[in-house]
Amino acid sequence: MLKKKIKKILLPLACRTVLAPKSFKVPKGVRQISCSDEDIQLMINTSNNVYRLKTEDGIMYFRECKLHSKIHRYVGDLTEYYYTYICPEQAYDRQFVEKALSDKKNFKKFANMGMVNVNTSGAYQFCVNGDAAAIGLQGADDSMINRLKDFVQFIWGDLFSYTLNGGIVTDGYQIYNAVRSVATRRMAEALNLSELIPVTEFVQLCIVSRPPIFGTLMAEAPGICMEKMSVEERIKVSSPALQRALNNLNILDVLCLERDHRVGNYNVVLKDGKVIGVTAFDNDSPKSFGMGGISFTTYMGCSPWALGNCVNRPYVDKALADSILNFDEKKLKHITKDLLNAFQLFALKCRIRKVKKLLSSLSQDRFLTETEWTEDTFKEEISGRYGDTYLVKFLQAQKLMPQPWITDR
Repeated sequence: MLKKKIKKILLPLACRTVLAPKSFKVPKGVRQISCSDEDIQLMINTSNNVYRLKTEDGIMYFRECKLHSKIHRYVGDLTEYYYTYICPEQAYDRQFVEKALSDKKNFKKFANMGMVNVNTSGAYQFCVNGDAAAIGLQGADDSMINRLKDFVQFIWGDLFSYTLNGGIVTDGYQIYNAVRSVATRRMAEALNLSELIPVTEFVQLCIVSRPPIFGTLMAEAPGICMEKMSVEERIKVSSPALQRALNNLNILDVLCLERDHRVGNYNVVLKDGKVIGVTAFDNDSPKSFGMGGISFTTYMGCSPWALGNCVNRPYVDKALADSILNFDEKKLKHITKDLLNAFQLFALKCRIRKVKKLLSSLSQDRFLTETEWTEDTFKEEISGRYGDTYLVKFLQAQKLMPQPWITDR
């Protein structure tokens, strides 16, 4: 409990200093995407609100970088947007919410509701138990509770984002998550791993009936998400190609300090009933590209990629190893100059150098070409000698937090 409290205090401080994005200006000539109301769907079944767009280039996903303002104005703008564009028919609910939040104590509870997946938070208590007082909305009648759960699901991620963007100047764009998504894609490209991360770029979205909004656009990740598939189904489709792809994703995560690539945050691409690759689509966990040292620990519960001075995986993809060993650090300035601050760039260089050193110490028989990943290499990794690797995690049952209060719009 004490550890959690310390983290709760330290994260906002870090977001205003070593984790804060650089000063940011909208790139000149940024691409504009236009669409009608019929071509967009707001997805609120995620940690952050995302628009699913139908475009000429296929399905795309947009996430807004909101303007950072004083907290009362920020909450007011979010509330107005929700009840103007998402649920305009809920005028009575809007009046209730605005009246409740006019009280200082209620507003404080609401603004600090926390995350719905943390069982000590007000947001969790409300969404699971219907305890409206936990978020400052006491007095809501039973007929309103389910509708207000939709509203809370819409707003809690943006409230958490407000904390992450504590280092952004007033009226600046909240790009904390956006720079991490774009930087991950750029690192993947630089290491010839483009197939692992969808194209992600800054754009301005123009919805016909609404004011233009700025944010990131990500191409749809090919494949299917297997988080809710049974262990038996996942075992059935597994392949050496899956082993190779997950090992490559693990190394990319080590370099980017990404710690949230669980089974539900990447899609698997199938061919003839077997996995031939993966594509990760949630690439902006709060501590990525941070100063977390070089622990080689990525997704929680997974064994570290390296222990001490030894790589804790049976094999490494030769093509990726060559890309890292031949990587020119001068490229980093070009890749990240508009995204990462000096602290983050230094930490990234340190991680690259450490991984280079570890790869240089490996014997040549540990490096495999694309065709050398086989059933034997697959069995060796899941033998238990290397702990819970990404591959082992894929083959395990996942404990999912039920979220029956979530609906898409």
